[in-house]
Amino acid sequence: RENYTYPQNHLRNLARQNCLTTYTMTLDVDIIPSKDILPGIRKFLEKEQCAKCVYVLATYEIDEKANFPHSKGELKRLVRKDLAQPFHANIFKQNQFATNFSRYEKVQDDSKIHISHEVTNYEFFYEPFYISLNSGEHLMKPVEIILIVLSLL
Repeated sequence: RENYTYPQNHLRNLARQNCLTTYTMTLDVDIIPSKDILPGIRKFLEKEQCAKCVYVLATYEIDEKANFPHSKGELKRLVRKDLAQPFHANIFKQNQFATNFSRYEKVQDDSKIHISHEVTNYEFFYEPFYISLNSGEHLMKPVEIILIVLSLL
């Protein structure tokens, strides 16, 4: 179809519809997940049974001078040193603002992947990166889903 205003949304939906897994992770092409994160995510998802939950991934931009963080503690140190910031914080703050990064960065038991907090202030321009069931539940109206921020290592 021609004249899609945002063809990437169409391509994401097409990819999801043809995915053979139970869950899908929706990211932009320039997002690099933490190394070796998949086993922890699998273990977390095996225990969670929520058909309406969408697990938001708190996403940060890392300065090119910094080493890629291997833990949430390392990420928080980079934030304190102004070597990391929430994704699009300077370009389009509303894009990720509802994730509530200050809540995400609070001290928690980060020995394993867990729920950090629920997104309570959904905003119109909010475009989080997320993991969800591949059933299409997350395509419902925002008031019918539960947005939960995962605390990743």
